[in-house]
Amino acid sequence: MLKTKQDVSNFLKEKKISPTSQRVEMLYKLIQKDQHLSPEVVFKMVNDDFPKVSRATVYNNLNLFIENGIVRKLSLGSISTVFDTKNEQHFHLHEENSDELIDVRTNEETTGKLSEAASTVLKKQMGSGYKVKDVIINFEKV
Repeated sequence: MLKTKQDVSNFLKEKKISPTSQRVEMLYKLIQKDQHLSPEVVFKMVNDDFPKVSRATVYNNLNLFIENGIVRKLSLGSISTVFDTKNEQHFHLHEENSDELIDVRTNEETTGKLSEAASTVLKKQMGSGYKVKDVIINFEKV
């Protein structure tokens, strides 16, 4: 667990990422708890300490963290994107009316079965050459 900013800096170095002060602060704030954050929320969090940081810098660093497996990008419909700070295998329940996103932690076998079922459907619908990145189950209050 990365508890201090120095831990975050060392972690970034291990990933061969230059630990700039903005990156360290951004990742430190992201990993404080398991959360799903929109890019705008991340931008506002970083701007608390770096008021001159640009949106482009925040987006570029989020993409860098995605490329290195530090956070995951989840697309919720055509216009909503959040960044998931939990990298352990899990899937999501998405309440469409409130946009609440709930982590569903299961054992590896259950998560594997769900991913396998989704992969089977994907292969039937789209053919080979695709893989399941995440499973998001949408629901609504009745």
